[in-house]
Amino acid sequence: MTVSDTARGRVHAYIGDGKGKTTTACGMLMRAAAYDRPVTMVQFLKNRKTGELLFSRSEPLIDIVQFGTEEFFVPGKSDILQFRQLCRQGLDYALKKGVGSSLLILDEVLDAVDFGLIVMDDLFPVFELCHNGTEIVLTGRRISDELVCHCDLITEMKNRLHYYDKGVQAREGIEY
Repeated sequence: MTVSDTARGRVHAYIGDGKGKTTTACGMLMRAAAYDRPVTMVQFLKNRKTGELLFSRSEPLIDIVQFGTEEFFVPGKSDILQFRQLCRQGLDYALKKGVGSSLLILDEVLDAVDFGLIVMDDLFPVFELCHNGTEIVLTGRRISDELVCHCDLITEMKNRLHYYDKGVQAREGIEY
């Protein structure tokens, strides 16, 4: 392994229908910040109180910004133009802040691509940040074959059993 290869950031993708994609990204966020590394998390398609957002307020090295509405995007029901604009703002913010971050997390960005809210080509400039040492994390349910080619690690979370299926709702401090 060359020095330049070890210094290059990697692109991680956490995908699937199972629980744990954002939670995994948050674990990486905490780990990086513990080593005094600045972290940026851009959350697409959501704008609500979450544990990670509350935690970040007391951590100067952690910057979490949400670009969405209180209601998650629902194809055919949500205002697609509003969500496209919010996603564009999120990508612009990621490019701006990613330059100074050791870890850049694009939470739910793969869903935004899947829903047609982000054009896949608009993600490619983000991947260029790896050449400056920025580690990039993408989350969402699915990833296209074209994006797979840009990843160094893909982990799929598979739902085998979930208490949501028994009617248990998302719980504060656990799921959000």
